[in-house]
Amino acid sequence: MSGDDANDDRTLVAVANDLPSTMNQFVGFTSKEESDLILHIRRTVLHSDEDSTNDAITASASTLSLAILDFKVERAKQKHAAESFEEAFYECWKIPQEQRPLEIWKIGGECCKKLRVFAVAQRWFSEAIHVCRSNNSDLNVKLEQARIARFFNNYLTHYPMIDIRVDQRGKGIYSKRVISPGEDIFTDIPLVHAQTVDTLSISPACATCTTSLLTPAVYFETTWSRMPEKLQRQIEEYWPPITLVPCSFCPFELYCSETCRQQAWDSYHKILCPSANPETMELFQFCANRQIIVRGTWNSIFSPMILAKLIAMIVLHVVNSVQIFIIVVNKKKITFP
Repeated sequence: MSGDDANDDRTLVAVANDLPSTMNQFVGFTSKEESDLILHIRRTVLHSDEDSTNDAITASASTLSLAILDFKVERAKQKHAAESFEEAFYECWKIPQEQRPLEIWKIGGECCKKLRVFAVAQRWFSEAIHVCRSNNSDLNVKLEQARIARFFNNYLTHYPMIDIRVDQRGKGIYSKRVISPGEDIFTDIPLVHAQTVDTLSISPACATCTTSLLTPAVYFETTWSRMPEKLQRQIEEYWPPITLVPCSFCPFELYCSETCRQQAWDSYHKILCPSANPETMELFQFCANRQIIVRGTWNSIFSPMILAKLIAMIVLHVVNSVQIFIIVVNKKKITFP
């Protein structure tokens, strides 16, 4: 090293506090390559023309910021290539959101996908599409893959014979092996559901499991009463067996079994049943006027019971949790200060 270079290195320490604030972003980097890069950038700043105008200084600072950003992007790419996904995502996250280029959003999404943090991966791919500002089919596929993994990963774990794939043509369910006739390949149980108001009378179903409760009399309507008795018996013989189990306290909900009736009562209906909560009578009557509602106000896919059921389920879950907590406290004789 020449004497001038040694003097420059000593000078770097003295002027470190006067360098642009962007240089502080390198604090904590310890590898030799990073140190050499920092030294090179700082020497460039020190050896710039002392008579530069303010515009030139601003341009130099801008160039320096771009160099730092490029350096951070390169670090993230290297970590990602080395499959150090946690470190790679951390490098992406350290870059301020307004400075992240398209490549960083993509790398961040890929890292989260590998780390199985699918909700975050979905957001990063969505931001990548926003930054791209064009129809990028590859990014759209990656976004949809993150969504599928987020919502269906647990199901696919329990059903290894199938897979949900997405490409430029769309998404679909694919079999990984030969499936035997009658074998269940996929079961999805909704958190909450309710029958749409336009089908309550023409296609009744169990309020718990949605098993059809459609009887021949309901299906054929007025025609049923005019049918010959022999024909009625033939239809009933081949019609799927239907068991109607109404709520024990109100006429508004039907079930296919006592098990479903009890499950509905324990999970939401003990709050919504008009016998226990008269205020809900208006809600059930609202649904009973379905034909007027559909024609005049709501579309055919609407059900006002969805939100009511969801709130009732949350309330009962909290009540049950508190009751269990009280039982545990009393059993263990826990005292609180």
